[in-house]
Amino acid sequence: MIWSILQEIAEYLHSKVEGLSEKMLKEIIRKCLLDYQKQSSKSLETKIDKLISNLVDIFKYQAGILNEFGHNSFRFIHRTFQEYLAAKSIIIHNGIEQSEDMIYHNIHSKIGIPNWRVPLSMTFGILSKSIEYSLLFNNIIKRLLKDEKTSSNMQSSILLVPFVIIDSLNDMHFSSKDTEHELIRKLADMLLFDYENVSGFSRLKEHQELIQSYFLKLKRKYDNIMAEWFIKKLNHEDDVAPCANIIYQLKWYNPKFHEIFLKNLHNDSIIWNWPIDSILRFYSNEIKDEVVLTQLKFKNTINKNPEMIKFIVNSNAWLPLIIALYGGYKNYKTPSSISEYYEIAQFLDLSSMERAPFTFYYQEIWDRDDAAYSMAVYLDTKKNSELIPLVVLLHFGIISKDSDRLRIYKNLLPELAEQYDVKEFLFERIQSMCNPYYKSRALYQLAEFYDEKSYELLNESFILTKNIQEPTLKFQVLEKIFSITHYKEVDRKLFIQKIVDELILTFDNIDDLHNRIIASIRLSFYGSGEFRKKYLTIAIETLDRMNEDNDKIKLIIKLKSLINIYDDLLIKLNGMIETLKNKIYYYFVNSYYGRILFTGTLQVSKSNVNLENENDNKEIVDLSNYAELQSLFVLVAQLNDTKLIMDKTESTDQLWIHLFKDTDNQSTIEKILTIGLHDGIFLTPQVTIIIDELIEKGKEDHISMLFPYIIKPSNEVLPVVQRWFTQNNNNNNQIKNLAALLLAEARHVFESVIDTIIDLLKSDNDQMRYRAQRIFQHPERDVKEPSKRLSVLGEKTMMKILEHALVKEHLPRVRAYFFTFFYDLLWDDPVVFHNLSQNMNQLQERNSVSERRIQFLDRIYFINNHTWNSIMQTLESSLYPLYIEKLLHSTMHLARRSQIIEDDWIKFARLLAVSDTCQFQEHVYFSHTDMELIQVILDEVSASTTITDETYFENLESILIIQTTIKVEDLSRQNYDQIQHIGRCNFTVSNDVNKTILNLLSNFSINIVLMKNLIQWLILKMISFNGFDDTIFELILCETLLSLVSACVQKEDYLYRKITNSPNFNKVQMIQLLEKMLNYHPYFPARGTAFILLSAMEQFDHKVIINAMNTLFDENLVKEYSVIGVPLIRLSSDELIDDLIVYLKSESAIKVYEILKILTEFALNEKIDMNSKSKIMNYLTNEIVQLKSKKLVNYYYTDIKIPFTTTLEHEYYKAWIKIQGLSGKAQYSINIKESNK
Repeated sequence: MIWSILQEIAEYLHSKVEGLSEKMLKEIIRKCLLDYQKQSSKSLETKIDKLISNLVDIFKYQAGILNEFGHNSFRFIHRTFQEYLAAKSIIIHNGIEQSEDMIYHNIHSKIGIPNWRVPLSMTFGILSKSIEYSLLFNNIIKRLLKDEKTSSNMQSSILLVPFVIIDSLNDMHFSSKDTEHELIRKLADMLLFDYENVSGFSRLKEHQELIQSYFLKLKRKYDNIMAEWFIKKLNHEDDVAPCANIIYQLKWYNPKFHEIFLKNLHNDSIIWNWPIDSILRFYSNEIKDEVVLTQLKFKNTINKNPEMIKFIVNSNAWLPLIIALYGGYKNYKTPSSISEYYEIAQFLDLSSMERAPFTFYYQEIWDRDDAAYSMAVYLDTKKNSELIPLVVLLHFGIISKDSDRLRIYKNLLPELAEQYDVKEFLFERIQSMCNPYYKSRALYQLAEFYDEKSYELLNESFILTKNIQEPTLKFQVLEKIFSITHYKEVDRKLFIQKIVDELILTFDNIDDLHNRIIASIRLSFYGSGEFRKKYLTIAIETLDRMNEDNDKIKLIIKLKSLINIYDDLLIKLNGMIETLKNKIYYYFVNSYYGRILFTGTLQVSKSNVNLENENDNKEIVDLSNYAELQSLFVLVAQLNDTKLIMDKTESTDQLWIHLFKDTDNQSTIEKILTIGLHDGIFLTPQVTIIIDELIEKGKEDHISMLFPYIIKPSNEVLPVVQRWFTQNNNNNNQIKNLAALLLAEARHVFESVIDTIIDLLKSDNDQMRYRAQRIFQHPERDVKEPSKRLSVLGEKTMMKILEHALVKEHLPRVRAYFFTFFYDLLWDDPVVFHNLSQNMNQLQERNSVSERRIQFLDRIYFINNHTWNSIMQTLESSLYPLYIEKLLHSTMHLARRSQIIEDDWIKFARLLAVSDTCQFQEHVYFSHTDMELIQVILDEVSASTTITDETYFENLESILIIQTTIKVEDLSRQNYDQIQHIGRCNFTVSNDVNKTILNLLSNFSINIVLMKNLIQWLILKMISFNGFDDTIFELILCETLLSLVSACVQKEDYLYRKITNSPNFNKVQMIQLLEKMLNYHPYFPARGTAFILLSAMEQFDHKVIINAMNTLFDENLVKEYSVIGVPLIRLSSDELIDDLIVYLKSESAIKVYEILKILTEFALNEKIDMNSKSKIMNYLTNEIVQLKSKKLVNYYYTDIKIPFTTTLEHEYYKAWIKIQGLSGKAQYSINIKESNK
């Protein structure tokens, strides 16, 4: 009976998180005694209570079997004893051995529960080692394996039995070797079945690695048996590739394997990444067995004949052939063997199609829109002085570290450097130009930056186009005016329509067939539906009149991708293709790789086609016959096209056409999405047309999950993107959001997209939010060189951003991003700066926010001399106190970054000295760092031995002001180095502030008095908190106290809970104040530490923590505090898990990722019970096969240049494998080298 009771206790503890309370212990004993009474003739009713008390006393004190861990929470002293008892409870109940069916049911019901893995291993050991249970053990194992395979789901891998049994092999004993080996073969069969199921978990590399690790376990104990098993499987064509991959990953050599692989090269598979080729490579490079060496005939031959190596290296025919035959395409870096054609003259000699491969390189240096035109203008400036403004404007608008615009200004227009108003000066120069084509281009280029006259300049440029005689040139200029109008004057609907009308009229006057087709194609993007089809039809009809030459073939290739969705146009074009006289043209047009080859062919002189040695860059071959090389490329293209047909592989173009025809086909969407996840989806003309036509049909929702991954629109499709943005006025419209991002990314942020971009900062769609963040925020937190310029962005754009900063309400996590816009902005336009200052004052007066900070004046980090001098002149003439105060903060930033020199500070200090500082909002500034401030606080508070009142804290703040701050009126007497230090103390946070405070606390004894005083002071500061417009002193002090109390709680969390749980403590008020800090404090350490304090408090409402987590997950910088706060959470696991699983359904992959980490941590630390684990496992198993699990998890921190990127399905699987408790992967990584021996 005693054993039965102990087994019941062990089973209970194995299913629950919390320990065993004395009440529950008595209930278990009572239940066991009553069951015992039913089985015997004895009656225990009269003495059952006394017997229960005696047994409790024995278990707790006399025998010492149970020990108290925490208040009223009992556990077995030894975990192994508990596990053994739990294992026995599976076989014996109330002292009676259970039937085979009951034992099987017990094992089967517990095999999916991680907590029961060790007891199950013990159960298998007990059953297998007993002669009495031998037959029963064999029957149960067979039933487990049979039922597992029958119930396995092809879409989700739930084959747990083989993993559990393999982990238990060391505990098992077998009656015969035959029985043991038969089991091993069955287990291997099941592992291979799971491995080959690429529609399930095995599509994930992590699951493949898990299975490989379990094969390794079998190999290490049953090497010969597994070798025989593999040899048998390798003789089946369906199994040879997956088995080859397993053997390759295990780095396992066996002569028989080698022999079989040599005969099965034709069975190699791309699905498993060509494992037979890989394993043979491994054998040839790493295995010294004579059997392997004799097979390497070519290698042996060239090793014996060094002259042959020289011959091959210098042969343009043999080297590529050998490399191709030996599958060396991955190692043979073809791009480095072809000469680069970056010289301007050669680039300009290429046709527009031939320029395509170099566009991305040149657009960052010359011009995103028309690199060839820009370079041609640059080359012609010495011949024509009228072109100088064009070149200057070209470089004026390029924001790139590779563009040395100042040097170009100096060479072409030296007087520009001395101009206060650069744009007006350039405007005057443009007015003196005579050529209407050049002047029109110069006007629209200036309109991009000159906001005050943008419409005037665009209109004048438009009027001038009427004087451009060549219709092709006029068409190009009109397109540029149309594009810039959408950036600068998007509300000018009538003007935009006039441009489109003029484009149509101009098109009618283009006579050259080639140019007419190009213009017709481009014009098709200015409308949709019948408008687009009309101009594509004209393009095909015009194409039919062209002579058969290379240009015609290139246009056919271009048009074919655009008209694939129009059956009648496709029939016409295919008819034209059928009549081509040159059949090689027919191949180029109709094959995927042939089209790439033809449109990418470079018509270059023979002298420039050289192969170069990658190591020494010396010319080694002069290809005298370029036709031979081209023939080789044609052959490779044909081979790849054949492979596409044989493998039934669909190209990206084909996938989009399938999607257009059937938007409900999830398989097509998944394939396109997979491409987008890895490489992004380029907005090519074909993709643009298909998306646009689907939107016109109302199918936007069917394809919207692809939108976050669509990037880089080509120039010809920008009219479509601009229409998506301007004609979709609903702010929640998904295509409008995408269009706003595409337009801003293609150039830079501009006025009309700012509202949309800021709304996206609040989006739950991670990719869209991430892209919006990148538009505002530089990848580096501490920027050394600005990436944005005030002169380029313009007044309208800046005013719109400042309006959001000053007037509109946003949560700190949103404001944090668009304020970072100023961190790498060069204030290089004094005229715009002056206008912004005036407009901001008017905006403040209109909106009654005159007391709020003028945020942009607080955040000047980079400035040029013209703007700085203009500021100083304004200050000298006005001496407006608040204006000087805000510029004081920027001056500290500028001095800290060495943007102004010591003389500049001295001049500013003189103005500060004569200013009325009584009107300043800030009266003191910290002159000590945050760590020095904390040291002072600790010294003062720890000296108090009693609980203090408000007067004490008021006196303490006075002490802090005296010891750690400097008065504003004394700032003007500080030297340059001192003002840099003061800037650091007030506008920066120490690195690893939490860790630093914890180290500091190691020298302090944290007692309840110290904790209470700090909490009381913190509450007072949180009550008086007014938000972003508090003084710097108040904000920093509140943040410092939050960080300090948080660190104390991390060291002594029980004291914190003791204080906050006391009857006299207002817990509701504390929660509300901490929520206010979490949501509204402008400094991220304050928001993060507020979460820690909320987590460590015993909550009566679990929604508080859930909401806090939701807030925290929206902000990258604060996420690091969740790692600290989550382990401190004290909540009922069932309620918390239920809510967290609800949040797992969030659209935000980042939130799901964070919650998965929390759930995994709870499970590994045994903070959740068996039922909660089952809920999580069921959810993960279901979600991992859903299409939405393909979402990217872009985990972006501003101080890391490269974001950590994964997909949800991988994170679901990682959580699944960890919570399942399968140990294979860890053991595999440790022992893999040992197996190589």
